[in-house]
Amino acid sequence: QTMGELHGGAIEGAAKFFQENKNSNPESLVKELKEKKSRLALFQEEKAETMQQLKGEMELKVKQLQRKKSREIAQLQKEMNRLRKELELLKKVDVQLEQRKKDLRKSGTAGHDKGKNPGSRR
Repeated sequence: QTMGELHGGAIEGAAKFFQENKNSNPESLVKELKEKKSRLALFQEEKAETMQQLKGEMELKVKQLQRKKSREIAQLQKEMNRLRKELELLKKVDVQLEQRKKDLRKSGTAGHDKGKNPGSRR
């Protein structure tokens, strides 16, 4: 039982056509099909339509991935900016600590006076 020539039976029609014309010249067959505008070409049109549909689906997926990656990149840029600010703050703190060490060395209170240094033990 077939589904009919126009609804899924195209493959059967094509098989019959090729069986009947298996000894024919392929170039002349194609020329004849084109001249007659044969319905055998519908099989190719269905494939082309399916390919178009798949192409559209793939383009949609690519756009979705691009949007996702763009959001991820924006989030990473935001995180990098936050880390840059933290690094700048740490550099400033380091400069201030180094200056404080120099000031303590100059004033002579950098551990020379054992009684005033709470960290020294006897």
